[in-house]
Amino acid sequence: MHRPLFGLLAAVFLFSLILAGCGTESGDSDDGGTITPGTELTPFTDKLKACTPYLDESSPSAGVSLLEDWGGWDPQATNTVLGKLFDPGIGGDECIYNQIEILDSHIEMANIFADDWGASGTYTGNGISAVVDTSVTTVTIPYLGADSPPMERLITMNDPAQGLTVHMAFSQTGNGQTIVSQYVQGTESGVYYAWFLGNKMGIWHASIKDRKVQVIWEGNTTDKTFKIAECTNATGGNWEAMGGGSIATSLDEMAFMARNNATSSSEDEYYLVVPLGELEDGDEQAVLDAGAVPPDGTGVLAYITQGNDLCLGFLGDLPQEDNTAYPDVLEDLAWEQ
Repeated sequence: MHRPLFGLLAAVFLFSLILAGCGTESGDSDDGGTITPGTELTPFTDKLKACTPYLDESSPSAGVSLLEDWGGWDPQATNTVLGKLFDPGIGGDECIYNQIEILDSHIEMANIFADDWGASGTYTGNGISAVVDTSVTTVTIPYLGADSPPMERLITMNDPAQGLTVHMAFSQTGNGQTIVSQYVQGTESGVYYAWFLGNKMGIWHASIKDRKVQVIWEGNTTDKTFKIAECTNATGGNWEAMGGGSIATSLDEMAFMARNNATSSSEDEYYLVVPLGELEDGDEQAVLDAGAVPPDGTGVLAYITQGNDLCLGFLGDLPQEDNTAYPDVLEDLAWEQ
């Protein structure tokens, strides 16, 4: 079976996300405690929207895949960097909101059994069957192959009407939540590692649907900052974007860099800087060639400057046996504990 060789790099990155949510800054304190039956899991979409652009002003334009000018970035057009990332109406599998909507729908399924997950057993509700295992202490995160942080429950749900199976391990504290979830639905499958603690949160996701996708996102709901990196098999086999910034009124600036197979097999990289208001309005921005004018790490450019702590980098730079940064076949995402 194909298994990505993330190795130490992936493990270090994964747990850097965990530790990022466990600091001592204001709003990050953990009240402690364990799961109380009846305490439902919290969806992630509202927290995501609190510190990340959310676009919903799509236009009929199809956009272009070339990145040299604004036509490849326009947030109001499909097949463009900013439209794919942040507009659920045109972004498809490449929009983080569409992927987190699926996770939240599975959280809603799990919450049906909130009153029951205090004890191991088999339960039914709303046509869904659920097996609860309270003995789980950790799980292996599919595709990453890394062990999760401590877990307190594993609930496996089957919805015959949808042909859907969901595995969801989770833990709850007074001020936080951690979930590792995997689903299979016909020829589609996806995996999530998602957490929040106080004002900080992180999401990692890989899936195979219409597109093959991997995305990493981190955010802070207090200062309204975020960073993101994504790779998919769009545009002839590879489409990548990364960047971040702030949507807060006082800061309100973001930087993004992208590359794809339409630009010399991902060797050419382009970037831009955009305020939130102009992003929402689809106002044209200057697009720069990173080879000719590399970002220097100053200000918001730190989010797209490789080696900077604020920059997640391109996922395609991670060492893997097939030299891609997204799952290839459903078996890559299998739940194996």
